[in-house]
Amino acid sequence: MKQELLKSDLRSQRSLVEERLEHVTDIDAYQTLHNKILEVRDCGEVTFCIAARTTSTSSVKALLDDFVVRFNFFGLADGWKEIDLVAAKQIVSEIIFRDLAHGTQMTTGEHACLLAEEFLGIFEQSRFFTNAIFENGTLSTWYPVSKSTFDTGVVCLDDTKIGILWVQDED
Repeated sequence: MKQELLKSDLRSQRSLVEERLEHVTDIDAYQTLHNKILEVRDCGEVTFCIAARTTSTSSVKALLDDFVVRFNFFGLADGWKEIDLVAAKQIVSEIIFRDLAHGTQMTTGEHACLLAEEFLGIFEQSRFFTNAIFENGTLSTWYPVSKSTFDTGVVCLDDTKIGILWVQDED
């Protein structure tokens, strides 16, 4: 039963990704990266999307909130923390490398870093945002965007695209 639900969730996430990518180039490359991440991170829920950035006169944090609510997440308003590329790479690598609930390793650190670089490399002259603070590679404080016990990731924003790589884990 649980496996059936996981397969259903995976199918619905894939169709959501395809729907969000319709106006973005390199759809096949993005879908391939998404599949590589799902192959490695086979627990919890993974939200992955690259979409064309809509022109908006609202604030960046309002733009982030508008984007994440598409995935049934809560907006954070001023709770978004802007981070630099180094911190974004550390967070994305960490959420691919191990689960948030138990710290179980899912791949090598090197492989996680390569996937993180591939994801972050999609964006040019970007800004990066998260909900969390990591200490010594471990999630220590966060503003939840979901009803899951643990959730974190990175939302990336450049002049033409917005993207998310987010994970949710249960204890």
